[in-house]
Amino acid sequence: MAVNLFTGATNSNTNTATNWSQGTVPTVTDGHVTTFDATSPNYTVNAALACNNIDWTGYTNTGTHTNNVTVSGNVTLDSTMASRITGSGSLFVNATGTLTSNGGTWINALTFTGTSQTYTLADNWTVSGTVTFAGATAQTINGSTLICNGNLTSTSPSVYVTGTTNISMQGTSTIVGSNGGYALNIDINTAGTISITNTMYWKSGTFSYTAGTLSAGTSTINHFSAGSFVLSLGAQTAYNVSLISTSALGTTLNCSGTLTLSSTILNTYAINCSGNLTMTGASSGSSTITMTGTGTWSGSGQVRNNLTIKSTAIIDIVGNVQFNTGTFIVELGAQVNASNSNLTVANTATTTFDISTIKLNNFYLGGGSTVNTLQLNSPLYITGTAFLGASSQGQTINGSPVYIENGTLTSGGGNQGAVLGTSQIIANGDKFTYLDNSFPTFLTGVIWRLPITINVRGTILMYGRLVISTGGTFTILNGTVDHRDGIVNRTSLLIQANTTLTNIDKCKFKNITVTAGVTITMNKFFTGSPEFKSVIRSNGATNYNITFTDGVPKKAYFVNVKNCTVTQTTTKNQLNIIGRDSNAGFNTGIIFGESGMEAFPLNQYVTENSYPTASGFSQGGMNN
Repeated sequence: MAVNLFTGATNSNTNTATNWSQGTVPTVTDGHVTTFDATSPNYTVNAALACNNIDWTGYTNTGTHTNNVTVSGNVTLDSTMASRITGSGSLFVNATGTLTSNGGTWINALTFTGTSQTYTLADNWTVSGTVTFAGATAQTINGSTLICNGNLTSTSPSVYVTGTTNISMQGTSTIVGSNGGYALNIDINTAGTISITNTMYWKSGTFSYTAGTLSAGTSTINHFSAGSFVLSLGAQTAYNVSLISTSALGTTLNCSGTLTLSSTILNTYAINCSGNLTMTGASSGSSTITMTGTGTWSGSGQVRNNLTIKSTAIIDIVGNVQFNTGTFIVELGAQVNASNSNLTVANTATTTFDISTIKLNNFYLGGGSTVNTLQLNSPLYITGTAFLGASSQGQTINGSPVYIENGTLTSGGGNQGAVLGTSQIIANGDKFTYLDNSFPTFLTGVIWRLPITINVRGTILMYGRLVISTGGTFTILNGTVDHRDGIVNRTSLLIQANTTLTNIDKCKFKNITVTAGVTITMNKFFTGSPEFKSVIRSNGATNYNITFTDGVPKKAYFVNVKNCTVTQTTTKNQLNIIGRDSNAGFNTGIIFGESGMEAFPLNQYVTENSYPTASGFSQGGMNN
């Protein structure tokens, strides 16, 4: 390449042709190297200067940059460059080329522009002004370190800059988030403060901290594409952070705004979130997420990391949220409002809850064909609907009780999976509803293999099929059963294994089926209503067994019994069933109103048309 040397033969202006050794003002296509060397006098960029290549090596005078310089090739500085330039004109590099600093500093703005260009730093470049990536398409910058003592910005919509060059922020300046993004490494290493404004879009690379202060303001760090991105800010605090599947943590993450996670695997390092947690996809890994401030947990994506709420301010759980696999802890004294939430635990092997005394609204356990185990290290309080057993594979709840306060217990889908474990389900408050969610057929129903206790002050609503198997019990300590809207005709009870029923007379079932050979321990016998008899049958030719918890004589009404054996205690023929067509045969130890028993008269029959109404009978007060 020929040299086009600035001689200043006529004046100091760069747009004067006679001031150049080639006799022409430089252009972007002339193939020359625009040169300022030790022989060149002072110059003034009095109009925009565009050149093919430019070289300041050895220049000892002063250049006044009143206007911009655009280079479509190589750029070479002198080591004393910082003292050779005055004025505010920018340097634009708009084509593939090599940039050599020779240890010099460019004191004004530097802008990389052009279309799909590759820039190579032959050595470290220090820029005092603003560095801007403004390419029309993706830009590549390779080589040594770009040291920014001024601001950094990327302005082109949806365009990212990539390459092997590391950007080091070493001044007191701002990273201006804009439409462009990064696919390279940026490090904060300053004695001052680096501020972030707007949104920093990341495709890949590492955003790291070495020294200084990070001021995040209300900015967002957004990993928007599926490239590998590492966030490593040490003890510094970001504001909004959005991470996706290929994001990773290099240090603890502190986030004071909104943390958004989508299909993200986060390991090793903790996450401290003093604002909001938004889940747009599943998160997983060994990192623990701790919510420490005032904020909201929302979004339908699954939290599969350990989650701890320790804030004494209010954390709101809003809408449909999911948690599984990890441990969910609410520390004692933390403030949580979950009154508008639907929390799901599904598609996991084991999940642990230790959530103090907070009250959930709707709670879902199960889903799909996965066996879920929920370990409760503290009571689980549900004020809405508890959807349990929503899987054909069954669900396990171990540990502390599940309290349903003024809420509903349902199977969650009409599956015949089992709910088992060491926990018990306790309904309390003013009301309770049991709903077999196979409505309107009520032909299936979840299998309960853990205790259910109802202890409410008011109304108990029972809809559908109740299935009790190994480990299951059913107890009504308090409350008034009210069967509404004719659904009573479709209520049924299936007993599959030895069990205990307490105050079952309060609850009327149309059909009661007991597995042959099973023993039911109870304090009261089943009862029907004037509208229909409760039909109690073995599922086979062999009898089922009834054992009463005391020796007090029992009386029952409006039942039809077959294949029932009542264990003989100190009170012989302890059970007296009163009513027509009650004896369907193959019964032992039961009096059907024809032979007297202690405390009851002989031949006592009650006619249906003279008996109290169903609503009157629903109080269950006619059984002893």
